[in-house]
Parts: sequence; structure tokens; C-alpha cells
Amino acid sequence: MKNLDDCVVAVSYIVPALGDVASTPMGTNQPGVVSHLQALNDLIQNSFLERTSRFTDASLLLAILPLVFFSNRCPGIASLLILWVGGLLLIFCLDAWLVFARNTVFSAIYVASLWTAMNVAEVARRYVREFVERLKLSTTMSFYFSPRVLEKVLKNPGSTEAQEAELTVLLTDLRNSTPLAERLGTKEFFCS
Repeated sequence: MKNLDDCVVAVSYIVPALGDVASTPMGTNQPGVVSHLQALNDLIQNSFLERTSRFTDASLLLAILPLVFFSNRCPGIASLLILWVGGLLLIFCLDAWLVFARNTVFSAIYVASLWTAMNVAEVARRYVREFVERLKLSTTMSFYFSPRVLEKVLKNPGSTEAQEAELTVLLTDLRNSTPLAERLGTKEFFCS
């Protein structure tokens, strides 16, 4: 028979199950034997999870801010998505390492939320910038094209290239238009 020195033996007539949650006379879904034994083991070995300090949490939050530099350098949305997923993996891997190697927990959810919010803001900034650029282009081109032609040009930017078309042109000369143009001048002749 094995020696029971340095062992904890829990005997209970209330908790019939060996799982983490069991139905007891005190209610359903109560902590079971395994939960109590784990807590007792942590107490004996002094191996409770500890929380990082507020200074450490603030430092981890501030460490995310320089990464904005890299998100601005990503050329497309796909690379920004890859950077976002990589950042989340890094945050949660750091959290797992701290829990298992150091018995320490930090606010990974807050850091991941900040990282996600910064990436969403970068995507929104890019779309707003693109919208403003298109609006500027549309406004500038509206000075040179009729609304119908402008709509066609904006839908198909290659349509401004030279094109061949059959045209019928009627050139006329109004009687006595030359003396009238000399007398009125160019500006008033075309405004009349």
C-alpha cells in the first residue's frame, strides 16, 4: 500500500461526482471534488495565479501604440488583416506563457480589444481617405465633363482614351454675323 504522506485525501458524502461541477443538496452546478482539491493543492503549494500590477497592464497597453506605425505601412487590407491576427496570436501566446510559466495573469482582453479597435480605425481611415479622394476627383472632373460623360468616365477610367466615332457635323454661317461680331466683340457676341 502506498504511503499517504504529503497527500490530501478528500472524503465527502455531499458531493457524489468527481467532476468540476455537480448537483448537491445545496443546489445544482456546485463546485465538485476536483475544484476543491485544486484549490487545496494551490493553497498547500502556494501556487495561486497572481494579477500583474496596474503599471504592467498600462505598459502593455502602451506597447500596442507603436504598432500603429506598422499598420499604416501595410499596403492593403489583406496585409492589415494578417498583422491584426498575428498581433492577437502574440497577445494570447504571451498570456498563456505568463499563466503557465509565471502563474501570472494580465489583461489580455483589454490589450486585444485595443489592438482590434486600432485596426478597425485604420481600415475606417483608409476608406474615408479613399472616399474623399474620389469626391475630389469627381468635383474636379465635373468642371471639364458634362454629368453624363463624367458618370461614364468615373465608371470606366479608361474611357478617356482617344476613340474613333462616326459624326455628322453641320457648319453654318449666319448672314452678316462677321460685321456683328466685329461690332459687339467676342465676349458679347457669344453671350447674346
